[in-house]
Amino acid sequence: MGSDREETDDGADDELRALRRHVADLEGALSESQRAQDALRLGEERFRMLATHLPVGVYQTDANGDCVYANERWLEFAGLTLEQALGPGWSEALHPEDRNRVHREWYEAAIAGREFQTECRFMTPQGKVTWLSSRAVALRDEAGAVTGHFGTVTDMTERRRAEEAYREGLVQQETIRAQEAALAELSTPLVPINDRVVAMPLIGAIDARRAARVLEALLVGVAARGAQVTILDITGVPTVDAQVADALVRAARAVRLLGAQMVLSGIRPDVAQTLVELGVDLGGIVTVGSLQAAIAHAMRVAR
Repeated sequence: MGSDREETDDGADDELRALRRHVADLEGALSESQRAQDALRLGEERFRMLATHLPVGVYQTDANGDCVYANERWLEFAGLTLEQALGPGWSEALHPEDRNRVHREWYEAAIAGREFQTECRFMTPQGKVTWLSSRAVALRDEAGAVTGHFGTVTDMTERRRAEEAYREGLVQQETIRAQEAALAELSTPLVPINDRVVAMPLIGAIDARRAARVLEALLVGVAARGAQVTILDITGVPTVDAQVADALVRAARAVRLLGAQMVLSGIRPDVAQTLVELGVDLGGIVTVGSLQAAIAHAMRVAR
C-alpha cells in the first residue's frame, strides 16, 4: 500500500510541475506580447513626435489610398484639419486646376501598389497656393501585400517662382531683342524707288551704333538690288556734327566701291555751313536740298 501511494504522489507532482511550466510559458508569452505591444506603441509615439517636427509634410494612407494620418506641416499646406483630411477628404487640398489629374494618378498608383511621385499645388480655403513635390512608397506586410502608402510633400514654391521668373526673363529678353531688331530696321529703312534706285530717309539723332547699322543696311541693300544710285536723305537728322559727317563720308565711299553713286539730300543751310566748318570732303557725293530733287536726279542718272 505504501508503494502505491508513493507512485501516486510522484505522478501528481509531475503533473503539478508540468502545469507550473505551462503557466510559466503562458506568462512568458504574455510578457513577450506585452513588450512587443509596448515597443510598437513607443515606436508609434516616436514616429508621431518626429513627424510633428519635420519641416516637410508627412502622410500615411490605407491600402485604398485614403488618408489615415497627416502631420501638422501637411495640414498647414492644405489648410485643413486632420478630421477633414482623413479618408478621401485630403483631395480637397488640391488646387482646382490640378485636382482631377492628381486624384486620378494617385488612386491608380495606390491600387497598383506603385511608388508615386508628382508636382502639384495645394490651395487653402483662404486662397493661399503652395507648390509641392510629393512622393510616396508602398507599405507591405510580411506576405508582401500592400497595407498602405507612406509619403512626403516638400514646399517648392520658391523654386517654381525662380524658374518662372527665369522663363519670364528669357521671354522678356527675346521680346527686347525682337523690338530692337524692329527698331533697327525702322531706323534704317531702305526704300526701293525702282530696280536701279534705292533711298534711305534718316530721322532722328545718329550715334556710332546707328551709323554702323546705316552703313550695313546700305551695303546689303545696294548689293542685293544691284542699285546704280543710292539716296541718303538727312532731312530728319536734327544735328550734323563731326561724327555724323564721318559716317556719311564712309557710307558714300562704301557705296562707290559697290559701283553705285551716292546722292545726299536734305542739305539745309546750317548743315552746309557745318560741313564746311568741319572741312568734310564730299567729293564724289552729289548733294541736293530735298528728297524730291534727289529722286529726280537719280531717275535721270539710272535710265
